[in-house]
Amino acid sequence: MRFINIELSMRESTNGVATAIKIGLQFWCLVSLLACVSQDSIAPGAVPGATSKSDPADHAAEILEAAYAEYDEARLAGDAPAMVRAAVKRLDISKRLLSPSVATQLSEKTIEMVHQARASAADDGEALTRIDEILSEVDLDLTKTLGGSGDLFGNLGNLTGSLDSEQLTTYALIPGGTRLIRLRISSDNGAIVYVEAPAHSGVTLRVAEDNDTPVCRDASQHGVLICRWRPTHDGVANVTIKNDSAVEVSVLLITNRPIVSDS
Repeated sequence: MRFINIELSMRESTNGVATAIKIGLQFWCLVSLLACVSQDSIAPGAVPGATSKSDPADHAAEILEAAYAEYDEARLAGDAPAMVRAAVKRLDISKRLLSPSVATQLSEKTIEMVHQARASAADDGEALTRIDEILSEVDLDLTKTLGGSGDLFGNLGNLTGSLDSEQLTTYALIPGGTRLIRLRISSDNGAIVYVEAPAHSGVTLRVAEDNDTPVCRDASQHGVLICRWRPTHDGVANVTIKNDSAVEVSVLLITNRPIVSDS
């Protein structure tokens, strides 16, 4: 009986070692597999030196679009502090742009959004206090006059220039004026046109492909106008930005497609 127990113990010990070895091999295989998958799944744009030229423009537009969507959701919910939190998320983009005029344009829109949030808070002292706390942690000069030429960001001089001027630029539209911008498009790549203008300024955005096929039109009065589409063929798209107001208006344009001409 004693020998039987010893034999069973030896078998159990052997089985335990075998199980441990098996688990170890499985773990090693899993780690190796994950390492291979992670190497294969890196997007070309994530590889140093292989970043697509359109990536910064796409990223900028996505952040601004997401920030405004969050802002508008908070506005509809009547949550003024959340509106401000969404608005200041735009600041990260403004720190990495090429042109000070572009950063100033973005900051003016940000300040406009903050002022709207303050107005919606009205006499809610608690909400106003929370807004002040949020603003105390960011670098945004709310004392500047909208439409002025001064730096509205304290760190405006530290721009790193990650976006080409042809991807992101500003225009001054005279009353009733129109700007026609021609973009080179490809069926291999999605296209985006993002335009910012002051709220209720009457600025509209229209995009059509070179065969005059309408792509989209945005006349939103909040001043954030967006058009995303997949071109049906290689060629040129015509982007029309129009100012239907009686005063001159500054607009910002971000696109991930090369600008052929504008007039």
